[in-house]
Amino acid sequence: MTRSRRASFGHELVDEQIQLAANTANLPVSTIIRLWTLDRLHAERTGGTVTDRLARLEHAVFRRSAA
Repeated sequence: MTRSRRASFGHELVDEQIQLAANTANLPVSTIIRLWTLDRLHAERTGGTVTDRLARLEHAVFRRSAA
């Protein structure tokens, strides 16, 4: 498999993961991307571990989908 083919496959995997997260949260993909972006900005300002950031993101996604 060539490098560009591997990169393409990796991109498809990320797309599938984003779509799965959106489906699970019953939200549009664009909302998942916005939440991720906000989480990244917050993480850059406040730091924290990857686990902390993931917990905040999941909390925000699933709290919003339950409303």
